Amino acid sequence: SAEFEARFGRPSGDDLTPGHFLWPVIPQDRRMTAPQPVMLRDRNGQRHICYAEAFDSTYNIFILLHPAQALTATTVALPTPARAVSF
Repeated sequence: SAEFEARFGRPSGDDLTPGHFLWPVIPQDRRMTAPQPVMLRDRNGQRHICYAEAFDSTYNIFILLHPAQALTATTVALPTPARAVSF
């Protein structure tokens, strides 16, 4: 997403090798992996726990990567109560 890219940047490189932090997420002899925690640094150098899971479509491997905080944070927007107006 644009928000993720603004916060963490765009991943570089097309190949994942055994030394890459996402290597454990790659499905080996299966179609998909369960969400696994990984550590990412944002553009400011702060560390964030994220979850990564992958799906093998036979031709490509898709990786879903999202911050753990996004799963637990809840925002509730309530309308401002109308003011009583007297004439």
